[in-house]
Amino acid sequence: METTRDGSVIRLGGLRIVVAYEYPEDDEGVSIKVFHPDGSCLLHFTCFGSNPTLIVLPSNEVEITESVRCPVTWAVEQLERNLVRWLSFAGYHDGIPPKEIETATKETKAAIAEVSQRTELAATG
Repeated sequence: METTRDGSVIRLGGLRIVVAYEYPEDDEGVSIKVFHPDGSCLLHFTCFGSNPTLIVLPSNEVEITESVRCPVTWAVEQLERNLVRWLSFAGYHDGIPPKEIETATKETKAAIAEVSQRTELAATG
């Protein structure tokens, strides 16, 4: 995992998962984006409030919003259980070994904790 000004970056084959804390309009929370090797965004999870959203890009054809107890947990579960399916909806059909998904999910959880901690420190410091 590497840290950039855009957030924490996790490599998954040729894909990049970027975890950041965002402040859109009147909301805030963790954002998880999955980028194609060409740099285009394929998936965008927003974990704001109690209604996380998953936007499947570039078509924006699938948007899922659920009312859940913990939006970050929901997003991580989507990565663990459904990443290949969501990537397929986004037009990415290269196979990803389950072991790599498992490793990337663990790194994503660590990145979420790191981003959240940095945000808390910035707010208090």
